[in-house]
Amino acid sequence: FFGLARLYAKHGLNKDALVLKLPQLCTRPPDRRTWDLLKSMAEYTPAAVEQLLQSYIDEAGPGRFTHVPQITEVMCKLPFGAHGSAANKALKLLQRCASQVAPDRPEDLKIIVEDLRAFMSSNIPPTVSEQFPRTIESLLLAYCEALTAQHTADAWEMPGDLMKRAFNGQPPVVLLEQLQRSCLRLPLTSEKTLWVVFRH
Repeated sequence: FFGLARLYAKHGLNKDALVLKLPQLCTRPPDRRTWDLLKSMAEYTPAAVEQLLQSYIDEAGPGRFTHVPQITEVMCKLPFGAHGSAANKALKLLQRCASQVAPDRPEDLKIIVEDLRAFMSSNIPPTVSEQFPRTIESLLLAYCEALTAQHTADAWEMPGDLMKRAFNGQPPVVLLEQLQRSCLRLPLTSEKTLWVVFRH
């Protein structure tokens, strides 16, 4: 299908047939083959790919962020125009997802932070790239503030581990202080949870 798309582009043929066929070749939920197809087709049928991406974005939410890293990867293949605009669009999506992250689902935190972190080493303009670590910091701060004694040990362990990885072992002081303040809310019987938090 990708080879056919290249021929259409090379000879300036009408792409309507490709646009109609693309959704039929994509699975729901999307599998690896679907993501590979969307990445390869982003250059040739960008509007159709973006429409499919939007349908997958609409399905994302708390407990359903599994495909967000693939969505942002395809976004960066789309010809959005000005350099950095694709990354900026991905940033907006990740910020929207970050606002829905809560300690009830620590895996959501990991997915969004790791995807934000992936952009920190990308070749994108500083005005955009500097927003990714700031978003990570804001997300981790809000997450730590929301932690309570009712949350699982996994929920408590996750932010410390991610802070260390996202900031190369030197997380902002404000994050460490907030995590410490959150720990003060734990009862003395939560010794195991405290051990999990401070081993990082």
